[in-house]
Amino acid sequence: MAKWKLQLSTTEPNNNVGLIKINQDDENSQTFEAEINEFGQLKDFSNREVYFNAKIGPYKVRDKVPPESIYYNSNRVAYTLIAPFLQKIGEFEAWFSFKKADEVTDEFSTAFFSYRVVPGITKNIPEGNYLWDMEELLRYYKRFKDLIAEIIANNDFSGLIDEIAKIDDRTNNLDNFATASKSEAEEGVASNKLMTPERVKQQTDARVSTTAQAIEGLDDKTLMTPAKTKAAIDKVKIDHITKIFSTQDMQNVKVGNIELTRMDDRVFVNGNYTTLDSATSANNASIFIFNLPDGFKNISEVSLSHHIPAKFSTGWARAASNGAIQLEVGIDGARSHSFSGTWLTKDDFPR
Repeated sequence: MAKWKLQLSTTEPNNNVGLIKINQDDENSQTFEAEINEFGQLKDFSNREVYFNAKIGPYKVRDKVPPESIYYNSNRVAYTLIAPFLQKIGEFEAWFSFKKADEVTDEFSTAFFSYRVVPGITKNIPEGNYLWDMEELLRYYKRFKDLIAEIIANNDFSGLIDEIAKIDDRTNNLDNFATASKSEAEEGVASNKLMTPERVKQQTDARVSTTAQAIEGLDDKTLMTPAKTKAAIDKVKIDHITKIFSTQDMQNVKVGNIELTRMDDRVFVNGNYTTLDSATSANNASIFIFNLPDGFKNISEVSLSHHIPAKFSTGWARAASNGAIQLEVGIDGARSHSFSGTWLTKDDFPR
């Protein structure tokens, strides 16, 4: 196994490590062992995860350095190249990057250094330079079952190479964006970052309205959950009750009914009644017909609307400050009357 000893800096513009040539077939046998420096001094990267990175054509290949290959006490890190870093022939830029375990983005990186991949063994691959093995063929089996069968039968890889070229053409048209950070996902502004399922959840959670926003009902950018919707409805829900009183609850009437509706702190009244046969309208006479119960009483005297059909006119009516409903007789004898009105109350809500 070959071991390339390097001194890499996080502050110098480049690392002159000399020419590194690696055979394309030498996966898992070529190790970069790097001492990490900063401003000419050993760089402490304790408790950091370490990654080996390389730019292969338009793509960035990245792999986590195993913990057993990180030597925190001596400020060194070792990485053994695997197949993805040897997938093409040519010279490629590489670097080590370091990040905290709970962070998404790298905290710092070394400057670039270069390594060169030289052709390995090829077999029946026109213009090729990659050694295919059965493990790689099996990875394509489900998708290219018929094609693999043809390869096995005819010992001809050309069809597979054509298919891979088509895939490569498609992926070349994809933007090589980095993953969005949590804050970028929540802000929803960046147009050059990829969203993982975790980031989508974080963005959605950040947009859910608070209970206060739901009740206020002014923010048109947050999302409403069923729980928040219920909270908003419950907050604005108005207490409502209606009670109906009939002839036996009234006085000085032949027949009648009164409907009282309480909505929050407001009372609405509607009533109909027929006066007694002995009723007389002389001297602007009036009658008392009903006393408001607790829960519906007015704060002060209130005028009511009073209609007398037989008179083709209206009469005066009021809810007195003591809660008594009093109306003008208006016309002699048993006559139909109707009245309505509304007022505020300070009574406890009736249950």
